[in-house]
Amino acid sequence: MRFYQMDLVRYYLAVSVIIAHFNVVFGRDIPWPTDSGTAVGVFFGLSGFLVYASYERSRSLSRYVASRAWRILPAYWFVVGACALLLSLLSTCDVAAYFTSSAFWRYLAANLTFLNFLQPDLPGVFADHAVTAVNGSLWTLKVEWMLYLSLPLFVWLLRRFRIRFLWGILGLFAFSLIYNYSMIRISSATGSDLFYRLSYQFAGQFVYFYLGVLCYRYKEHLMAHKLVYFCFGATLLNLHVACMSAMPDGIVAQLSGSLVYPIATVTMFLVLSVSTFISPKVSVVGNCSYEMYLFHFPILQSLACWPMFHTLPQWAMLGISLSLTFLLSFLVNRAIIGIRFFVHHD
Repeated sequence: MRFYQMDLVRYYLAVSVIIAHFNVVFGRDIPWPTDSGTAVGVFFGLSGFLVYASYERSRSLSRYVASRAWRILPAYWFVVGACALLLSLLSTCDVAAYFTSSAFWRYLAANLTFLNFLQPDLPGVFADHAVTAVNGSLWTLKVEWMLYLSLPLFVWLLRRFRIRFLWGILGLFAFSLIYNYSMIRISSATGSDLFYRLSYQFAGQFVYFYLGVLCYRYKEHLMAHKLVYFCFGATLLNLHVACMSAMPDGIVAQLSGSLVYPIATVTMFLVLSVSTFISPKVSVVGNCSYEMYLFHFPILQSLACWPMFHTLPQWAMLGISLSLTFLLSFLVNRAIIGIRFFVHHD
Protein backbone atom coordinates (compact mmCIF):
# COMPACT_ATOMS: atom_id res chain seq x y z
CA MET A 1 0.00 0.00 0.00
CA ARG A 2 1.35 3.40 -1.01
CA PHE A 3 0.78 6.22 1.50
CA TYR A 4 1.06 9.25 -0.77
CA GLN A 5 0.47 11.78 1.96
CA MET A 6 3.52 10.47 3.82
CA ASP A 7 5.61 12.14 1.11
CA LEU A 8 4.17 15.51 2.14
CA VAL A 9 4.87 14.79 5.79
CA ARG A 10 8.47 13.83 5.04
CA TYR A 11 8.99 16.98 2.97
CA TYR A 12 7.61 19.03 5.85
CA LEU A 13 9.99 17.33 8.29
CA ALA A 14 12.96 17.88 5.95
CA VAL A 15 12.11 21.58 5.65
CA SER A 16 11.83 21.75 9.45
CA VAL A 17 15.39 20.46 9.82
CA ILE A 18 16.68 22.79 7.08
CA ILE A 19 15.14 25.86 8.71
CA ALA A 20 16.56 24.91 12.11
CA HIS A 21 20.05 24.50 10.64
CA PHE A 22 19.64 27.68 8.58
CA ASN A 23 19.06 29.56 11.83
CA VAL A 24 22.20 28.00 13.35
CA VAL A 25 24.50 28.58 10.38
CA PHE A 26 23.36 32.16 9.68
CA GLY A 27 22.50 33.22 13.22
CA ARG A 28 18.86 33.89 12.35
CA ASP A 29 15.63 33.16 14.20
CA ILE A 30 13.06 32.23 11.57
CA PRO A 31 10.08 30.75 13.46
CA TRP A 32 8.79 27.29 12.56
CA PRO A 33 6.31 25.07 14.43
CA THR A 34 8.49 21.93 14.44
CA ASP A 35 12.05 21.93 15.79
CA SER A 36 14.82 19.79 14.33
CA GLY A 37 14.89 17.34 17.25
CA THR A 38 11.21 16.57 16.84
CA ALA A 39 11.56 16.31 13.05
CA VAL A 40 14.45 13.84 13.33
CA GLY A 41 12.57 11.75 15.90
CA VAL A 42 9.46 11.60 13.71
CA PHE A 43 11.66 10.66 10.76
CA PHE A 44 12.78 7.65 12.82
CA GLY A 45 9.14 6.85 13.55
CA LEU A 46 8.19 6.95 9.87
CA SER A 47 11.24 4.82 9.11
CA GLY A 48 10.06 2.20 11.59
CA PHE A 49 6.66 2.15 9.88
CA LEU A 50 8.12 1.80 6.36
CA VAL A 51 11.02 -0.49 7.26
CA TYR A 52 8.80 -3.02 8.99
CA ALA A 53 6.74 -3.12 5.80
CA SER A 54 9.95 -3.73 3.84
CA TYR A 55 11.00 -6.47 6.25
CA GLU A 56 7.66 -8.25 5.90
CA ARG A 57 7.94 -8.14 2.10
CA SER A 58 11.52 -9.44 2.02
CA ARG A 59 11.98 -13.12 1.26
CA SER A 60 15.26 -13.33 3.14
CA LEU A 61 17.46 -11.39 5.53
CA SER A 62 19.98 -10.71 2.77
CA ARG A 63 17.27 -9.16 0.57
CA TYR A 64 16.08 -7.01 3.44
CA VAL A 65 19.61 -5.73 4.16
CA ALA A 66 20.25 -5.16 0.45
CA SER A 67 17.06 -3.14 0.05
CA ARG A 68 17.94 -0.99 3.06
CA ALA A 69 21.49 -0.51 1.77
CA TRP A 70 20.19 0.60 -1.62
CA ARG A 71 17.94 3.07 0.15
CA ILE A 72 20.51 4.93 2.20
CA LEU A 73 24.04 4.20 1.00
CA PRO A 74 24.24 5.63 -2.56
CA ALA A 75 23.11 9.15 -1.64
CA TYR A 76 25.04 9.02 1.62
CA TRP A 77 28.31 8.00 -0.02
CA PHE A 78 27.71 10.55 -2.78
CA VAL A 79 27.37 13.47 -0.39
CA VAL A 80 30.46 12.41 1.60
CA GLY A 81 32.59 11.98 -1.52
CA ALA A 82 31.29 15.10 -3.27
CA CYS A 83 31.96 17.26 -0.21
CA ALA A 84 35.46 15.84 0.18
CA LEU A 85 36.31 16.72 -3.43
CA LEU A 86 34.39 19.92 -4.13
CA LEU A 87 34.99 21.68 -0.84
CA SER A 88 38.69 21.77 -1.67
CA LEU A 89 37.64 24.88 -3.66
CA LEU A 90 36.62 26.60 -0.41
CA SER A 91 39.56 25.45 1.71
CA THR A 92 42.15 27.88 2.97
CA CYS A 93 44.74 25.15 2.24
CA ASP A 94 46.28 24.85 -1.21
CA VAL A 95 45.20 21.87 -3.28
CA ALA A 96 48.28 19.75 -2.61
CA ALA A 97 48.13 20.34 1.15
CA TYR A 98 44.38 19.68 1.19
CA PHE A 99 44.48 16.28 -0.50
CA THR A 100 47.59 15.10 1.32
CA SER A 101 46.34 16.19 4.73
CA SER A 102 45.69 13.38 7.21
CA ALA A 103 42.47 15.20 8.16
CA PHE A 104 41.17 14.74 4.59
CA TRP A 105 41.74 10.99 4.65
CA ARG A 106 40.38 10.68 8.19
CA TYR A 107 37.27 12.55 7.04
CA LEU A 108 36.72 10.10 4.18
CA ALA A 109 37.39 7.01 6.30
CA ALA A 110 35.26 8.16 9.23
CA ASN A 111 32.31 9.48 7.26
CA LEU A 112 32.09 6.66 4.72
CA THR A 113 31.78 4.24 7.64
CA PHE A 114 29.21 6.32 9.61
CA LEU A 115 31.77 7.33 12.25
CA ASN A 116 31.25 11.02 11.55
CA PHE A 117 32.08 12.12 15.08
CA LEU A 118 35.70 11.00 14.63
CA GLN A 119 36.37 13.61 11.91
CA PRO A 120 33.49 15.98 11.11
CA ASP A 121 35.75 18.66 9.54
CA LEU A 122 37.78 19.00 6.35
CA PRO A 123 41.15 20.80 6.40
CA GLY A 124 40.72 24.56 6.09
CA VAL A 125 36.99 24.30 5.33
CA PHE A 126 34.43 26.38 7.28
CA ALA A 127 37.05 26.96 9.98
CA ASP A 128 35.66 30.42 10.81
CA HIS A 129 31.99 29.40 10.87
CA ALA A 130 29.84 29.08 13.98
CA VAL A 131 29.73 25.36 13.21
CA THR A 132 32.83 23.94 11.54
CA ALA A 133 31.42 20.49 10.70
CA VAL A 134 30.94 19.82 7.01
CA ASN A 135 27.62 18.08 7.52
CA GLY A 136 26.00 18.24 10.93
CA SER A 137 23.13 15.99 9.83
CA LEU A 138 25.07 12.79 9.19
CA TRP A 139 25.09 11.55 12.80
CA THR A 140 21.55 10.23 12.38
CA LEU A 141 22.51 7.88 9.53
CA LYS A 142 24.54 5.52 11.71
CA VAL A 143 21.59 5.43 14.11
CA GLU A 144 19.23 4.73 11.21
CA TRP A 145 21.41 1.90 9.94
CA MET A 146 21.69 0.34 13.40
CA LEU A 147 17.92 0.54 13.82
CA TYR A 148 17.47 -1.21 10.46
CA LEU A 149 19.75 -4.02 11.60
CA SER A 150 18.08 -4.27 15.02
CA LEU A 151 14.70 -5.13 13.52
CA PRO A 152 15.52 -8.69 12.30
CA LEU A 153 17.16 -9.41 15.66
CA PHE A 154 14.09 -8.12 17.49
CA VAL A 155 11.75 -10.32 15.43
CA TRP A 156 14.04 -13.34 15.89
CA LEU A 157 14.07 -12.85 19.68
CA LEU A 158 10.29 -12.65 19.77
CA ARG A 159 10.01 -15.93 17.90
CA ARG A 160 12.81 -17.65 19.76
CA PHE A 161 11.40 -16.89 23.21
CA ARG A 162 7.73 -16.78 22.16
CA ILE A 163 7.23 -13.22 23.33
CA ARG A 164 4.09 -11.41 22.23
CA PHE A 165 4.77 -8.54 19.84
CA LEU A 166 3.28 -5.83 22.05
CA TRP A 167 5.21 -7.03 25.13
CA GLY A 168 8.41 -7.00 23.09
CA ILE A 169 7.79 -3.40 22.02
CA LEU A 170 7.06 -2.35 25.60
CA GLY A 171 10.29 -4.05 26.69
CA LEU A 172 12.24 -2.03 24.14
CA PHE A 173 10.57 1.15 25.34
CA ALA A 174 11.59 0.35 28.93
CA PHE A 175 15.15 -0.41 27.85
CA SER A 176 15.30 2.87 25.89
CA LEU A 177 14.11 4.86 28.91
CA ILE A 178 16.66 3.22 31.21
CA TYR A 179 19.43 3.78 28.66
CA ASN A 180 18.50 7.41 28.11
CA TYR A 181 18.19 8.14 31.83
CA SER A 182 21.49 6.41 32.63
CA MET A 183 23.44 8.30 29.96
CA ILE A 184 22.09 11.65 31.12
CA ARG A 185 22.84 10.86 34.77
CA ILE A 186 26.40 9.80 33.92
CA SER A 187 26.82 12.96 31.83
CA SER A 188 25.62 15.09 34.73
CA ALA A 189 27.87 13.30 37.21
CA THR A 190 31.01 13.39 35.07
CA GLY A 191 30.46 16.67 33.23
CA SER A 192 31.15 14.82 29.99
CA ASP A 193 29.20 15.88 26.93
CA LEU A 194 29.97 12.50 25.34
CA PHE A 195 27.44 10.67 27.50
CA TYR A 196 24.77 13.26 26.78
CA ARG A 197 25.33 12.77 23.04
CA LEU A 198 25.15 9.02 23.55
CA SER A 199 21.77 9.42 25.27
CA TYR A 200 20.01 10.11 21.97
CA GLN A 201 22.02 7.62 19.88
CA PHE A 202 20.73 4.17 18.83
CA ALA A 203 18.77 2.82 21.86
CA GLY A 204 17.81 6.40 22.69
CA GLN A 205 15.66 6.37 19.52
CA PHE A 206 13.90 3.05 20.15
CA VAL A 207 10.66 4.71 21.24
CA TYR A 208 10.40 6.69 17.99
CA PHE A 209 11.43 3.85 15.66
CA TYR A 210 9.60 0.96 17.26
CA LEU A 211 6.43 2.97 17.75
CA GLY A 212 6.46 3.24 13.95
CA VAL A 213 6.96 -0.53 13.78
CA LEU A 214 4.05 -1.04 16.16
CA CYS A 215 1.81 1.25 14.14
CA TYR A 216 2.53 -0.67 10.96
CA ARG A 217 1.87 -3.98 12.68
CA TYR A 218 -1.59 -2.69 13.59
CA LYS A 219 -2.04 -0.32 10.65
CA GLU A 220 -5.57 -1.49 9.86
CA HIS A 221 -6.70 -0.45 13.34
CA LEU A 222 -4.79 2.82 13.04
CA MET A 223 -6.38 3.63 9.70
CA ALA A 224 -9.88 2.65 10.88
CA HIS A 225 -9.66 4.94 13.91
CA LYS A 226 -7.46 7.80 12.66
CA LEU A 227 -9.36 10.54 14.48
CA VAL A 228 -9.22 8.67 17.78
CA TYR A 229 -5.46 8.15 17.46
CA PHE A 230 -4.84 11.75 16.44
CA CYS A 231 -6.78 13.01 19.45
CA PHE A 232 -4.86 10.55 21.63
CA GLY A 233 -1.57 11.98 20.35
CA ALA A 234 -2.79 15.55 20.81
CA THR A 235 -3.86 14.78 24.38
CA LEU A 236 -0.43 13.31 25.17
CA LEU A 237 1.23 16.35 23.64
CA ASN A 238 -0.78 18.70 25.86
CA LEU A 239 0.03 16.49 28.85
CA HIS A 240 3.73 16.76 28.02
CA VAL A 241 3.54 20.56 27.71
CA ALA A 242 1.74 20.81 31.04
CA CYS A 243 4.25 18.50 32.68
CA MET A 244 7.22 20.50 31.39
CA SER A 245 5.62 23.73 32.58
CA ALA A 246 4.88 22.43 36.05
CA MET A 247 7.99 20.26 36.55
CA PRO A 248 10.70 21.26 34.06
CA ASP A 249 13.41 19.32 35.89
CA GLY A 250 13.72 15.87 37.34
CA ILE A 251 12.84 12.33 36.43
CA VAL A 252 9.18 13.07 35.60
CA ALA A 253 10.17 15.67 33.01
CA GLN A 254 12.74 13.30 31.54
CA LEU A 255 10.21 10.47 31.39
CA SER A 256 7.76 12.76 29.64
CA GLY A 257 10.36 13.91 27.13
CA SER A 258 11.63 10.38 26.46
CA LEU A 259 8.28 8.57 26.27
CA VAL A 260 5.17 10.76 26.25
CA TYR A 261 6.46 13.29 23.71
CA PRO A 262 7.75 10.70 21.17
CA ILE A 263 4.50 8.73 21.34
CA ALA A 264 2.47 11.92 20.90
CA THR A 265 4.39 13.30 17.93
CA VAL A 266 4.90 10.03 16.03
CA THR A 267 1.23 9.09 16.47
CA MET A 268 -0.01 12.43 15.18
CA PHE A 269 2.33 12.55 12.20
CA LEU A 270 1.63 8.92 11.30
CA VAL A 271 -2.10 9.57 11.31
CA LEU A 272 -1.52 12.47 8.93
CA SER A 273 0.72 10.24 6.81
CA VAL A 274 -1.87 7.49 6.32
CA SER A 275 -4.74 9.89 5.69
CA THR A 276 -6.04 10.54 2.18
CA PHE A 277 -7.52 14.00 2.27
CA ILE A 278 -4.93 15.33 -0.21
CA SER A 279 -4.73 14.15 -3.82
CA PRO A 280 -1.94 11.68 -4.70
CA LYS A 281 -1.00 14.05 -7.54
CA VAL A 282 1.09 16.05 -5.08
CA SER A 283 3.61 13.19 -5.20
CA VAL A 284 4.21 13.46 -8.94
CA VAL A 285 7.80 14.62 -8.31
CA GLY A 286 8.52 11.59 -6.12
CA ASN A 287 10.15 11.79 -2.72
CA CYS A 288 13.63 13.21 -2.33
CA SER A 289 13.24 14.32 1.29
CA TYR A 290 16.02 11.93 2.34
CA GLU A 291 18.44 13.57 -0.11
CA MET A 292 17.31 17.01 1.08
CA TYR A 293 18.16 15.96 4.61
CA LEU A 294 21.60 14.78 3.50
CA PHE A 295 22.57 17.69 1.26
CA HIS A 296 21.20 20.79 2.95
CA PHE A 297 23.89 21.29 5.60
CA PRO A 298 26.93 21.53 3.29
CA ILE A 299 24.86 23.74 0.97
CA LEU A 300 24.10 26.12 3.84
CA GLN A 301 27.72 26.09 4.95
CA SER A 302 28.90 26.83 1.41
CA LEU A 303 26.43 29.69 0.94
CA ALA A 304 27.64 31.15 4.24
CA CYS A 305 31.09 31.57 2.63
CA TRP A 306 29.65 34.12 0.18
CA PRO A 307 29.64 37.58 1.86
CA MET A 308 26.97 39.03 -0.45
CA PHE A 309 24.59 36.25 0.47
CA HIS A 310 24.42 37.61 4.03
CA THR A 311 23.16 40.97 2.73
CA LEU A 312 20.00 39.47 1.23
CA PRO A 313 16.68 39.52 3.11
CA GLN A 314 16.49 36.41 5.27
CA TRP A 315 13.46 35.01 3.44
CA ALA A 316 15.37 35.34 0.14
CA MET A 317 18.32 33.57 1.76
CA LEU A 318 16.07 30.77 2.96
CA GLY A 319 14.30 30.53 -0.40
CA ILE A 320 17.59 30.18 -2.28
CA SER A 321 18.83 27.61 0.24
CA LEU A 322 15.68 25.51 -0.06
CA SER A 323 15.62 25.78 -3.87
CA LEU A 324 19.25 24.70 -4.28
CA THR A 325 18.77 21.86 -1.81
CA PHE A 326 15.66 20.59 -3.58
CA LEU A 327 17.20 20.86 -7.06
CA LEU A 328 20.33 18.91 -6.15
CA SER A 329 18.32 16.38 -4.15
CA PHE A 330 15.88 15.80 -6.98
CA LEU A 331 18.65 15.28 -9.55
CA VAL A 332 20.59 12.86 -7.36
CA ASN A 333 17.41 11.00 -6.41
CA ARG A 334 16.48 10.53 -10.08
CA ALA A 335 20.02 9.40 -10.92
CA ILE A 336 20.02 6.80 -8.13
CA ILE A 337 16.62 5.49 -9.18
CA GLY A 338 17.95 5.17 -12.73
CA ILE A 339 21.06 3.30 -11.59
CA ARG A 340 19.00 1.01 -9.37
CA PHE A 341 16.66 0.21 -12.28
CA PHE A 342 19.61 -0.54 -14.57
CA VAL A 343 21.31 -2.79 -12.00
CA HIS A 344 18.17 -4.73 -11.16
CA HIS A 345 17.19 -5.23 -14.81
CA ASP A 346 20.62 -5.83 -16.27
